[in-house]
Amino acid sequence: MNHFPRTVLESCRHASTAREFASLFVRRVAMATGSEFCIWIECDHQAARLISFYSPTSADSSSAFLLCTPVTASGVGQCSGRFAAAPLRIRSQVCAVLAIGDRLTASDPEDLLHLEELGQAAWLRWEYLRRCESLRVDSPAGDATALADLAHELRQPLSAIEALASSLEIILPANEARAREHLQEIRLQVTTADRMLTSRITSGTPLPQPVFEGSKAAAAEAANFAFTHDTIASVTH
Repeated sequence: MNHFPRTVLESCRHASTAREFASLFVRRVAMATGSEFCIWIECDHQAARLISFYSPTSADSSSAFLLCTPVTASGVGQCSGRFAAAPLRIRSQVCAVLAIGDRLTASDPEDLLHLEELGQAAWLRWEYLRRCESLRVDSPAGDATALADLAHELRQPLSAIEALASSLEIILPANEARAREHLQEIRLQVTTADRMLTSRITSGTPLPQPVFEGSKAAAAEAANFAFTHDTIASVTH
């Protein structure tokens, strides 16, 4: 469990609502710790309310809820056998309890520290999403993360196209000037797409214009690297 807090939180970053985040969170915690169940309880003046519960074998959270009752009331973590429950404190006040049980391995006191660390970070995210929903505003963080992930995924095929164009330029005969021009335009298009992706995930800061050599490249840049009519015609005919 040494590195699982960061891994779990990263796997939940796409959630856009508090309910979606809570449901995904307990599932990921159970999977990462090899636990049969994971339960997340909110505490308020000694009262306890279920935030989310996950168990692949049972939809009933009552037994897990009862196991968390001593921790909810006392604010003291519990680690017994394959069960571990950690109180989650925000500004020294217990706001929730995160518990896992029926693990593949026995729990130890260090597991409580990891659960508490993870639970505190998750609580802040969950509460943030809940407040956004109550105010009827969108969460910009989730949109930014999704956009960054999309940009990363799109850069992979773009890199492949760039590599193929470079390889073709190397193996083309020296007298294939027209083909080299077309390949150069393809590479310019790839560069433009990469710059567009970067500009969308860096707070809209304008990026410096790349400098290309050759009259054909300069003409393509002036036209936003659009393919020329000759290029299109050579491909379609």
